[in-house]
Amino acid sequence: MTDNPYAPPKVDVDTGISASVDPADSRMPPPVLATVVIFAVIILLELIFTLATSGRGIFQIGVSALILLGLIRGHALAWQWGRVIPVFIAVVVTAGLVVEEGGRSPFLLGVAAIPIALFLSLPILLSYRSSRVWFGLKCPQCSEVRARGASFLFNKRRCRACDHIWSHQPKR
Repeated sequence: MTDNPYAPPKVDVDTGISASVDPADSRMPPPVLATVVIFAVIILLELIFTLATSGRGIFQIGVSALILLGLIRGHALAWQWGRVIPVFIAVVVTAGLVVEEGGRSPFLLGVAAIPIALFLSLPILLSYRSSRVWFGLKCPQCSEVRARGASFLFNKRRCRACDHIWSHQPKR
């Protein structure tokens, strides 16, 4: 009798986690979880603002949603954007408030300080070592957590210590 070419492989895939996967690395660290929650709150505020201004800001919500999805999946490009874009937005919003200071009430300045504080907390949370490890920035060769992007979309990383290049798959 010949073997069935459509039969599943003879390997038992449900035997457990392989030795190469560390179960501790599969849980989202607290700084990344806080970043995801804060980013979700920022998206909610953007959605409220978009609905209040009759549809302006749809592109902004789309970009923010993509970054949030990347943060949840552990993609290093979202880590990079989550560090750079909030600082840029906080600087622009603060500059806008400083330029138009005369026509603003203290209440509106206080309300505007909340999103600025939320934006500035994101790069701080993403700078923790556990956050960098979650996003795959730990070199598999020398274990240093000093990687930079070796490809345009950050799919490959290059270690700054040993110059090793590797790729890392996002979670789920």
